[in-house]
Amino acid sequence: MSRLKPFLPPHHPLPALALALLGLAASPSWADSQFGVDLKLGTLALGADLVVKVNEAVNLRIGYAGFGRTLDFNENNIRYRGTARLSTPSLLVDWALLDGDFRVTGGLVGMKSHVDATGIPTVYQTYTINNTVYSTSDIGPLTGRAQFGSGIAPYVGMGWGNALRSKRHWSWVADLGVIYAGSPSVTLVAPCKEGLDPDVCAVLQTDLAAERDKAVKDIIKFKWYPVASLGLAYRF
Repeated sequence: MSRLKPFLPPHHPLPALALALLGLAASPSWADSQFGVDLKLGTLALGADLVVKVNEAVNLRIGYAGFGRTLDFNENNIRYRGTARLSTPSLLVDWALLDGDFRVTGGLVGMKSHVDATGIPTVYQTYTINNTVYSTSDIGPLTGRAQFGSGIAPYVGMGWGNALRSKRHWSWVADLGVIYAGSPSVTLVAPCKEGLDPDVCAVLQTDLAAERDKAVKDIIKFKWYPVASLGLAYRF
């Protein structure tokens, strides 16, 4: 009996084409980029990240966000004018899930944010401190600082978009998370002028301490600082 001949001739191009298509299907659909950047806006103000590929599932992000502005505000019947400074360098690790579109994130954020303010006296040149009225003729300028959190704070969150696995150079990214910044600290100072009764000066220090406690209670919510941002990413 004669041996069966193969259906295709030995040099037919179809097997080679099939193998090439299989290889293409098995390869990832995204570009194999090693570096990228993103620019984002959110609750940490304006920020940017350098994105570095560690492996197919993990990216490292080195970033910074911040802003500075002047502001007027009222706190416990005292009007203040001051400057706010938000400064948050970060080192984060993204772990990609669901083929890279969804990710979980953990890392460290530097919390160097504060508000410096000076009290504005009333038209009668007085301050009401802990419900006690003091004249500017008796005490010096009322100044304060609110410091939000500790030096280094942990961050956990999740996000959508991956700059290094996008099919295009430009893509959208979004993040949701929380920073454990720790308890805020507040300082409030109003020096006693020369000639003020020592007993009145002692009461002033007690009232300043009470005002500090009230301010801490008002801003204790920043102990857990929410993070939400939307941005545009670019891969090289």
